[in-house]
Amino acid sequence: MAAYSGFRRKELRQLSREDCTPVGERPRWHTGPRVTKNKQPVNLLMTPDCAEALREHWMRLKPGEKLLSIPYRET
Repeated sequence: MAAYSGFRRKELRQLSREDCTPVGERPRWHTGPRVTKNKQPVNLLMTPDCAEALREHWMRLKPGEKLLSIPYRET
């Protein structure tokens, strides 16, 4: 997911289900400023490969649930 999205490890850890929409004609990342290092909101197209890889997992998540489980570097 990191390679497809461009988000940093810490940013990926903070993403929730509501920060993306990998379904529809134009899959998107739409995060608030709480996620990004520069504290700017993100509203970017998601690559088709990323949307495909994330879609089924995203659909199983409950509202507010963390999008990914990212281990700490020490793990």
